[in-house]
Amino acid sequence: KLTASFECISYETKNIMKKEGELLEQYIFNEAVKSGYFDDVAGGFEFVYELNHSKEQVKNEVDCILTKGCKTLVVEAKARIDIDQNVIHKLCNVADNIGVNSKKILVITNHGKLGNDLQFARGDRDEVIIIEGKENISNIGRIFQEIAEGTYIPKEYI
Repeated sequence: KLTASFECISYETKNIMKKEGELLEQYIFNEAVKSGYFDDVAGGFEFVYELNHSKEQVKNEVDCILTKGCKTLVVEAKARIDIDQNVIHKLCNVADNIGVNSKKILVITNHGKLGNDLQFARGDRDEVIIIEGKENISNIGRIFQEIAEGTYIPKEYI
């Protein structure tokens, strides 16, 4: 097992390095803003749902929400190999509860292990748009715009 040690020059740097996927989330947020297409770009939302008027609550956090007119893109970013069922479930739950014109988007750094195939099949069933790989992520601002406009066609369908 390899380990590394380093000192961070600022709290912001430490915060980005602390959480798996934080850099990917920041990159996606910045590229969406930089595109200039969206009316609003917001990150780090937490939704709290009360259960049947009880004191119990369910919390869901989403990485980025983009709006253009009446369209909403709900984006979850994962920079890890394994995608468990909770990622797709949470994304669907949040998107289905915030609007009728919402699109569910999962951005991942790579396809990962074969165990993910079940999660990707579930994502297809639930109309989750999965964006993966360096080339797609480097063009994420344009891809988000195409999704909002309804012109996005994943490469596997071209």
